[in-house]
Amino acid sequence: MNWKGPLAGAIVVAGALGAFLYVTRPPEIPEEVVEESAPQKSAPKDATKVQKPVTPAPEKPLTPAEKARRERAQKLRKMSPEERIDFLFDEAAKKPIDLTAPTNRIFATGTEQVMSWIFTRRLGDIPPPLPAISIRDEAHLAEIIMNQNVVREGDSEQVAEAKEMVQLAKEELKKYIKEGGNIQDFLEYYRGKLVEAHEEWSASQRSVMKVLREEPEIALDYLDEVNARLEEKGIKPVTIPKRLLQRMGLE
Repeated sequence: MNWKGPLAGAIVVAGALGAFLYVTRPPEIPEEVVEESAPQKSAPKDATKVQKPVTPAPEKPLTPAEKARRERAQKLRKMSPEERIDFLFDEAAKKPIDLTAPTNRIFATGTEQVMSWIFTRRLGDIPPPLPAISIRDEAHLAEIIMNQNVVREGDSEQVAEAKEMVQLAKEELKKYIKEGGNIQDFLEYYRGKLVEAHEEWSASQRSVMKVLREEPEIALDYLDEVNARLEEKGIKPVTIPKRLLQRMGLE
């Protein structure tokens, strides 16, 4: 086969194509021209402006009361926990305490209110919470104990009972403190008695309901027996809902 002919033809075609591309290619632009013609970025208008320094506003002078509070806070921060309690206790003791009850409250102090919660609670009921006695009340405890919670005309039966119970509790608290006790332990002891009574009442309630389910024919006799035992301890009686008695055919 004669391959020279086709090869020569391909060379001629390639040469003609190269010449065509060279002729039709756009002329190259020198780099200098490109750089000169490129749009220049203008500096921000505000770049040349000199910002004026901001002068802080002068601090408002402290009032004597504000200065005293700041100095007190700094002093407390430097103390140990024990030193801080002693300082606050002495500070509270120097301030007189007002033992006149506000018109919207029965008692003037938190200590008397907590005593009312504990000593008016019925044995068997859920015990009340027991918050810590404030430093102010501890510092003036003798005055609080000596303060008479007088029953006044117009007091409801509930209010009168609360005042009387708190007054009786104060007498017991005096004896307890003379023996070396303190107010917090005194209240915790009596609240503990409420907890024990409530636990016994709850257990008695559960036992009555168990007998009612399993042996309904003896449930009422068992209820009387349980309540007699609770009454001896001053704990409120267990009850069976009336609707449940009717449904069981016991009423």
